[in-house]
Amino acid sequence: MAELVSEVVERVRVLTRDELDRLALAEPAPIAFLATLRRFVPPDLAATLDDAARRALAGLPAATRMRPAIRDAIEGQLASIVLADTLVDLLGDAAAERASERLTRGWDAAVGKPRYGPATAAVTSLLADLAALDPAGVVALSATGGRDRLGDTPWPDAASPEEDEALRVSSELAAMDASATLAGTPIGARRAAARIAHLLALRHAFPTPAFDRLAAPWLGGLIPTEARRSRPVRRPK
Repeated sequence: MAELVSEVVERVRVLTRDELDRLALAEPAPIAFLATLRRFVPPDLAATLDDAARRALAGLPAATRMRPAIRDAIEGQLASIVLADTLVDLLGDAAAERASERLTRGWDAAVGKPRYGPATAAVTSLLADLAALDPAGVVALSATGGRDRLGDTPWPDAASPEEDEALRVSSELAAMDASATLAGTPIGARRAAARIAHLLALRHAFPTPAFDRLAAPWLGGLIPTEARRSRPVRRPK
Protein backbone atom coordinates (compact mmCIF):
# COMPACT_ATOMS: atom_id res chain seq x y z
CA MET A 1 0.00 0.00 0.00
CA ALA A 2 2.72 2.48 0.96
CA GLU A 3 4.38 2.09 -2.44
CA LEU A 4 1.12 2.69 -4.32
CA VAL A 5 0.40 5.77 -2.21
CA SER A 6 3.88 7.13 -2.90
CA GLU A 7 3.34 6.61 -6.62
CA VAL A 8 0.19 8.74 -6.50
CA VAL A 9 1.92 11.44 -4.43
CA GLU A 10 4.78 11.61 -6.91
CA ARG A 11 2.43 11.55 -9.90
CA VAL A 12 0.51 14.53 -8.57
CA ARG A 13 3.71 16.58 -8.56
CA VAL A 14 4.17 16.12 -12.31
CA LEU A 15 0.57 16.46 -13.48
CA THR A 16 0.51 18.40 -16.72
CA ARG A 17 -1.76 21.33 -17.50
CA ASP A 18 -3.80 19.04 -19.76
CA GLU A 19 -4.25 16.49 -16.97
CA LEU A 20 -5.22 19.19 -14.47
CA ASP A 21 -7.75 20.66 -16.90
CA ARG A 22 -9.25 17.22 -17.41
CA LEU A 23 -9.37 16.60 -13.65
CA ALA A 24 -11.21 19.90 -13.18
CA LEU A 25 -13.97 18.70 -15.53
CA ALA A 26 -14.18 15.13 -14.29
CA GLU A 27 -17.09 13.94 -12.19
CA PRO A 28 -16.17 14.59 -8.53
CA ALA A 29 -15.37 11.67 -6.29
CA PRO A 30 -18.15 10.88 -3.76
CA ILE A 31 -16.60 12.73 -0.84
CA ALA A 32 -19.84 12.48 1.17
CA PHE A 33 -19.62 8.69 0.86
CA LEU A 34 -15.98 8.85 1.88
CA ALA A 35 -16.85 10.97 4.92
CA THR A 36 -19.43 8.38 5.97
CA LEU A 37 -16.96 5.58 5.39
CA ARG A 38 -14.43 7.24 7.69
CA ARG A 39 -16.77 6.58 10.61
CA PHE A 40 -15.99 2.88 10.25
CA VAL A 41 -12.29 3.16 9.40
CA PRO A 42 -9.68 2.31 12.05
CA PRO A 43 -7.93 5.47 13.31
CA ASP A 44 -4.55 4.40 11.95
CA LEU A 45 -5.94 4.05 8.40
CA ALA A 46 -7.75 7.38 8.66
CA ALA A 47 -4.46 8.99 9.72
CA THR A 48 -2.65 7.29 6.82
CA LEU A 49 -5.21 8.62 4.37
CA ASP A 50 -5.05 12.14 5.81
CA ASP A 51 -1.25 12.15 5.63
CA ALA A 52 -1.26 10.85 2.05
CA ALA A 53 -3.75 13.53 0.99
CA ARG A 54 -1.69 16.28 2.62
CA ARG A 55 1.48 15.14 0.89
CA ALA A 56 -0.22 14.79 -2.48
CA LEU A 57 -2.04 18.13 -2.39
CA ALA A 58 1.16 19.87 -1.30
CA GLY A 59 2.53 18.99 -4.72
CA LEU A 60 -0.07 21.17 -6.45
CA PRO A 61 0.13 24.92 -7.10
CA ALA A 62 -1.87 26.80 -4.45
CA ALA A 63 -4.57 27.96 -6.88
CA THR A 64 -5.02 24.45 -8.30
CA ARG A 65 -5.19 22.96 -4.82
CA MET A 66 -8.34 24.98 -4.14
CA ARG A 67 -10.30 23.50 -7.05
CA PRO A 68 -12.69 20.96 -5.50
CA ALA A 69 -12.90 18.55 -8.45
CA ILE A 70 -9.11 18.22 -8.64
CA ARG A 71 -8.69 17.83 -4.91
CA ASP A 72 -11.53 15.32 -4.66
CA ALA A 73 -10.20 13.23 -7.54
CA ILE A 74 -6.80 12.96 -5.88
CA GLU A 75 -8.29 12.10 -2.50
CA GLY A 76 -10.58 9.55 -4.13
CA GLN A 77 -7.66 7.81 -5.80
CA LEU A 78 -5.76 7.67 -2.52
CA ALA A 79 -8.82 6.42 -0.64
CA SER A 80 -9.26 3.56 -3.11
CA ILE A 81 -5.73 2.41 -2.23
CA VAL A 82 -5.63 3.04 1.52
CA LEU A 83 -9.14 1.75 2.21
CA ALA A 84 -9.20 -1.11 -0.28
CA ASP A 85 -9.44 -3.89 2.32
CA THR A 86 -11.85 -1.89 4.46
CA LEU A 87 -14.21 -1.47 1.52
CA VAL A 88 -14.26 -5.22 0.98
CA ASP A 89 -14.86 -5.91 4.68
CA LEU A 90 -17.71 -3.41 4.89
CA LEU A 91 -19.36 -3.82 1.50
CA GLY A 92 -18.33 -7.18 0.08
CA ASP A 93 -16.34 -7.78 -3.08
CA ALA A 94 -18.85 -6.64 -5.72
CA ALA A 95 -19.98 -3.47 -3.94
CA ALA A 96 -16.40 -2.65 -2.97
CA GLU A 97 -15.35 -2.85 -6.60
CA ARG A 98 -18.14 -0.46 -7.61
CA ALA A 99 -17.23 1.93 -4.81
CA SER A 100 -13.57 1.87 -5.84
CA GLU A 101 -14.49 2.58 -9.44
CA ARG A 102 -16.54 5.55 -8.29
CA LEU A 103 -13.71 6.87 -6.13
CA THR A 104 -11.22 6.65 -8.99
CA ARG A 105 -13.53 7.79 -11.80
CA GLY A 106 -12.12 11.31 -12.04
CA TRP A 107 -8.49 10.25 -11.77
CA ASP A 108 -8.86 7.53 -14.38
CA ALA A 109 -10.61 9.91 -16.79
CA ALA A 110 -7.83 12.48 -16.60
CA VAL A 111 -4.41 11.21 -15.61
CA GLY A 112 -2.33 9.85 -18.46
CA LYS A 113 -4.88 10.96 -21.06
CA PRO A 114 -4.17 13.35 -23.96
CA ARG A 115 -5.99 16.69 -23.70
CA TYR A 116 -8.77 15.70 -26.08
CA GLY A 117 -8.42 11.95 -25.85
CA PRO A 118 -7.99 10.02 -29.11
CA ALA A 119 -9.01 13.11 -31.10
CA THR A 120 -6.28 15.40 -29.74
CA ALA A 121 -4.58 15.93 -33.10
CA ALA A 122 -7.87 16.66 -34.90
CA VAL A 123 -9.12 19.09 -32.26
CA THR A 124 -5.76 20.86 -32.06
CA SER A 125 -5.88 21.35 -35.83
CA LEU A 126 -9.44 22.69 -35.54
CA LEU A 127 -8.39 25.25 -32.94
CA ALA A 128 -5.69 26.54 -35.28
CA ASP A 129 -8.21 26.80 -38.12
CA LEU A 130 -10.68 28.64 -35.90
CA ALA A 131 -8.03 31.10 -34.78
CA ALA A 132 -7.20 31.81 -38.45
CA LEU A 133 -10.79 32.58 -39.52
CA ASP A 134 -11.26 35.98 -41.13
CA PRO A 135 -14.35 38.11 -40.37
CA ALA A 136 -16.28 36.62 -43.28
CA GLY A 137 -15.46 33.13 -42.06
CA VAL A 138 -16.70 33.96 -38.57
CA VAL A 139 -19.97 35.30 -40.00
CA ALA A 140 -20.44 32.16 -42.08
CA LEU A 141 -19.71 29.95 -39.09
CA SER A 142 -22.12 31.94 -36.92
CA ALA A 143 -24.92 31.23 -39.39
CA THR A 144 -24.55 27.51 -38.63
CA GLY A 145 -24.67 27.96 -34.86
CA GLY A 146 -28.28 28.78 -34.13
CA ARG A 147 -29.58 26.93 -31.08
CA ASP A 148 -32.59 25.55 -32.97
CA ARG A 149 -30.41 24.45 -35.86
CA LEU A 150 -27.88 22.65 -33.67
CA GLY A 151 -30.39 20.93 -31.41
CA ASP A 152 -29.33 18.82 -28.44
CA THR A 153 -25.71 17.74 -28.16
CA PRO A 154 -25.56 14.36 -29.96
CA TRP A 155 -23.86 11.25 -28.68
CA PRO A 156 -23.29 8.01 -30.60
CA ASP A 157 -25.26 4.93 -29.63
CA ALA A 158 -21.99 3.19 -28.79
CA ALA A 159 -21.10 5.65 -26.01
CA SER A 160 -22.76 7.88 -23.44
CA PRO A 161 -21.69 10.78 -21.21
CA GLU A 162 -22.92 8.86 -18.16
CA GLU A 163 -20.87 5.72 -18.80
CA ASP A 164 -17.87 7.02 -20.75
CA GLU A 165 -16.34 9.59 -18.40
CA ALA A 166 -13.05 9.98 -20.26
CA LEU A 167 -14.89 10.65 -23.53
CA ARG A 168 -17.23 13.10 -21.82
CA VAL A 169 -14.28 15.04 -20.43
CA SER A 170 -12.55 15.02 -23.83
CA SER A 171 -15.70 16.34 -25.48
CA GLU A 172 -16.38 19.06 -22.91
CA LEU A 173 -12.79 20.28 -22.88
CA ALA A 174 -12.63 20.34 -26.67
CA ALA A 175 -15.90 22.29 -26.86
CA MET A 176 -14.77 24.76 -24.20
CA ASP A 177 -11.44 25.40 -25.89
CA ALA A 178 -13.06 25.80 -29.32
CA SER A 179 -15.54 28.34 -27.96
CA ALA A 180 -12.78 30.20 -26.11
CA THR A 181 -10.73 30.41 -29.30
CA LEU A 182 -13.51 32.58 -30.76
CA ALA A 183 -13.99 34.74 -27.66
CA GLY A 184 -15.47 38.09 -28.61
CA THR A 185 -17.25 36.75 -31.71
CA PRO A 186 -21.03 36.21 -32.08
CA ILE A 187 -22.44 33.48 -29.89
CA GLY A 188 -23.56 31.52 -32.95
CA ALA A 189 -19.96 31.17 -34.06
CA ARG A 190 -18.91 30.00 -30.61
CA ARG A 191 -21.77 27.49 -30.43
CA ALA A 192 -20.87 26.10 -33.84
CA ALA A 193 -17.18 25.86 -32.91
CA ALA A 194 -18.05 23.99 -29.73
CA ARG A 195 -20.30 21.57 -31.63
CA ILE A 196 -17.59 20.89 -34.23
CA ALA A 197 -15.06 20.17 -31.48
CA HIS A 198 -17.55 17.86 -29.74
CA LEU A 199 -18.13 15.92 -32.95
CA LEU A 200 -14.41 15.59 -33.62
CA ALA A 201 -13.78 14.39 -30.06
CA LEU A 202 -16.31 11.59 -30.60
CA ARG A 203 -15.75 10.94 -34.29
CA HIS A 204 -14.25 7.50 -33.72
CA ALA A 205 -17.43 6.41 -31.91
CA PHE A 206 -19.92 7.50 -34.57
CA PRO A 207 -20.79 5.32 -37.55
CA THR A 208 -19.68 7.22 -40.66
CA PRO A 209 -23.21 7.97 -42.00
CA ALA A 210 -24.32 9.40 -38.67
CA PHE A 211 -21.20 11.50 -38.32
CA ASP A 212 -21.48 12.85 -41.86
CA ARG A 213 -25.10 13.81 -41.26
CA LEU A 214 -24.30 15.66 -38.04
CA ALA A 215 -21.17 17.30 -39.46
CA ALA A 216 -22.69 18.20 -42.84
CA PRO A 217 -22.55 22.01 -42.41
CA TRP A 218 -18.79 21.89 -41.86
CA LEU A 219 -17.57 18.85 -43.81
CA GLY A 220 -14.86 19.72 -46.27
CA GLY A 221 -14.13 22.90 -44.33
CA LEU A 222 -13.46 23.01 -40.61
CA ILE A 223 -14.03 19.24 -40.54
CA PRO A 224 -11.75 17.65 -43.16
CA THR A 225 -13.40 14.80 -45.01
CA GLU A 226 -10.13 12.88 -45.03
CA ALA A 227 -9.81 12.87 -41.22
CA ARG A 228 -9.16 9.46 -39.70
CA ARG A 229 -12.24 7.40 -38.90
CA SER A 230 -12.28 4.16 -37.01
CA ARG A 231 -14.90 1.57 -36.22
CA PRO A 232 -17.54 2.57 -33.65
CA VAL A 233 -16.80 1.80 -30.00
CA ARG A 234 -18.78 -1.16 -28.68
CA ARG A 235 -19.76 -1.48 -25.05
CA PRO A 236 -18.98 -4.86 -23.51
CA LYS A 237 -22.05 -7.03 -23.09
